[in-house]
Amino acid sequence: MMLLRVAPIVLVLGLAVPAVCVAQGESETNSESQEMFLRYCGTCHGPQGVGNGVMSGFLKKKPADLTQLAKKNGGEFPFHRTMQFIDGTQDVRAHGDPDMPVWGEVFKHETAVSPTRQAEIRGKILLITLYVRSIQQE
Repeated sequence: MMLLRVAPIVLVLGLAVPAVCVAQGESETNSESQEMFLRYCGTCHGPQGVGNGVMSGFLKKKPADLTQLAKKNGGEFPFHRTMQFIDGTQDVRAHGDPDMPVWGEVFKHETAVSPTRQAEIRGKILLITLYVRSIQQE
């Protein structure tokens, strides 16, 4: 019964994140999105997302060039699928490598703490996804 009460709250908080992004203004949101990307993804994927992060040379498989996701998807950015890669619900073989943090697993563990924390994590994932969408090249 408690799950039924919590789920709408999490849903509302999750839907509120895009509204907050609009209210903050695009440049502030872009800055926050880039900050989240750099914190969680930049070490391997690089600050521009092309797969040349400082750790990329130490990995067995080169990190993906995240600027090409839309191009590889027929010109449309795979927003939901990208979020699934980040949150760990969609498997990424390289993300299972013990040398690379599996942020999806970290995020899953953190979301078990509380509904509020779950909403915060979903917000981080959304911000990272927004940044990846912003760096797409044709």
